[in-house]
Amino acid sequence: MRQEGIRPWYHRKWRKSPVDSPECPAAPNRLNRKFIPGEPDRAWLADMTEVRTPDGKLYLATVEDIGSRKIVGHAMANRMTAELPLRALRKALLARGVPIRLLAHSDQGSQFRSRLYQGELRRHGIRCSMSRRANCHDNSPMESFYSSFKRELDLRSCATREQVELEIFQFIEIDYNRKRLHSSLGYMTPEEYEMARMKSKNTKNQTKNQKPPLRIKYLCPAKPAQNRQP
Repeated sequence: MRQEGIRPWYHRKWRKSPVDSPECPAAPNRLNRKFIPGEPDRAWLADMTEVRTPDGKLYLATVEDIGSRKIVGHAMANRMTAELPLRALRKALLARGVPIRLLAHSDQGSQFRSRLYQGELRRHGIRCSMSRRANCHDNSPMESFYSSFKRELDLRSCATREQVELEIFQFIEIDYNRKRLHSSLGYMTPEEYEMARMKSKNTKNQTKNQKPPLRIKYLCPAKPAQNRQP
């Protein structure tokens, strides 16, 4: 076929990946698969997925806190542009504030490498981390969330895009964040885990700031001198 110049109809012309362009470089993998739960707001994971609706495709972008496995920000749109993950990031920042020394991890998608998204990270002093090319295991907790999302959420009864968006919202905010138990969190929900961490932290701070009890020294009265008899 190559000698005769014949090629299949589905053959696509090779194009240079935008990842190789110096105008949108990929960040190094600073997270390096450190997915152990712990203190919230240490690192956030971001990703996007496609959902089919009766009215066409719907795209979902989410931000997950690696410390508690909680979805702290999400956004939906009918187009997968840089605005979509940016909206999810801004919702997370609105809900959690700007954590100190936060690390934002994502894949090397063009939306995450866009100047719009990267500019928002730099504006808030957030360090960027990206998975290695074609390596989904570098963002496995986020992939695990989307796997549960597509396996557990039944959208076949939804007749419109608005109903699909409502079902997705309820799944994230109610079922996943407040009802779903995680073995990695000691079989607690993300909401319960964060409350337990906050309670433990407040208890430690109270113990640390508590002043030690005063020690009162009682002075014994001096004994009267006895007259010695000759």
